[in-house]
Amino acid sequence: MKTIGKRRFIAIALLAIVPILLPIALPVNTNLFVTSVSSLSLSTLSSANAATSKSKLANFSDVDALTFKSTAITVGGKKRNLASKELITISFKDKGISIKAGCNSMFGAATLAKGILTVKALASTKMACSPALMKQDNWLSKIITTKPRITAQGKTLTITSSGSAANRSVIKMTVYETYGYADTPLGDENSEALVKETCTKLIADKATESQAQFAAEQNALIFRVTSREGEDFAVTLDYRVNRMNVKILGGIVVECTQG
Repeated sequence: MKTIGKRRFIAIALLAIVPILLPIALPVNTNLFVTSVSSLSLSTLSSANAATSKSKLANFSDVDALTFKSTAITVGGKKRNLASKELITISFKDKGISIKAGCNSMFGAATLAKGILTVKALASTKMACSPALMKQDNWLSKIITTKPRITAQGKTLTITSSGSAANRSVIKMTVYETYGYADTPLGDENSEALVKETCTKLIADKATESQAQFAAEQNALIFRVTSREGEDFAVTLDYRVNRMNVKILGGIVVECTQG
């Protein structure tokens, strides 16, 4: 009886020990599995990132309702410094383009298809600035009105002028803000002259409502329609030195005042 009892005890003990020893005797290479999965994930993510950041010829739908600020400029492969600390700003909206580079605001109708920007003419405010800023405005206007090539890559826009490599201008830009936002503080001593000048230009050019609003926002002015197609709107009586009040008739601005 004692011998049988010992054998049973040994058998039971072995059954308890074997499951514990098995992982030691037969190790599983879990690192190989983890490494393979991690490598696959990183490879997949890298491919996805490469696909989403691929440069493409831009269409208007890629830039519509967006504002871009310059980040780097080269001419003939050499860095070009701006004439002031103010960066070049370009906005697209409603088949139109608006540009500001430290002096006057320029705007006009635009098309962008398969990477080619077409702007037949740019209207401009007529502020008197330093010779360097005026020259910069002319340089930028020439680029925009001579069918530059535009590529988009994520939030980056690259504008490349036409012409030979020796004189080619390349402007790299990044998304700054969505169209419609403008910094509209209470205004300063320059606001009155800016509103009057902008209003005069809009009337002379027979600007549309969207063009007028575009010009106002690019100059950080408050824009308000007081009458549209014969219908007068109720407005507040507060006076704002940097506010443009316009009347629209036949789709164009027929009156533009300050206040």
